[in-house]
Amino acid sequence: MQKTEYRKSGVTQISDGGGLVLQADKSRKYWRFRYYRPQDKKRDEIRLGTYPDISLKEARAKRKEMRALLVKGIDPKQHKQRETQNQADQKPLTLLKPLPANGRQAKRPSPTNGSPTMHGALSAAWSFTFSPTLPADDRRNYAA
Repeated sequence: MQKTEYRKSGVTQISDGGGLVLQADKSRKYWRFRYYRPQDKKRDEIRLGTYPDISLKEARAKRKEMRALLVKGIDPKQHKQRETQNQADQKPLTLLKPLPANGRQAKRPSPTNGSPTMHGALSAAWSFTFSPTLPADDRRNYAA
């Protein structure tokens, strides 16, 4: 590791070369990869993780992967965002919380029985739950 240090506003930056930098402040140390974007040739950086969670060997391996993407003309930050989005798209989407076995939610404390709530009357009036297991004409307000 090359000991090129830059001190800027309490942050020490130690360069490993090839765009890999360890930024250290008083409490944490971060691995960052600095590069020029292939599309517009502007300087950018991507966070690789924190030290010691990511070792020097792992950070260098990630830098090698990022440089390989740059050779192909792919922006590493956009590539990482696309991978994250693809992983999120593959997870099943859950919109409803599972109801208890009896099919009803537990009653919430109402503002009239002494439990203070912010916007108590409005939240009680506008909170409702539809159960997809009940027929449409049996759906009721189970919240209050």
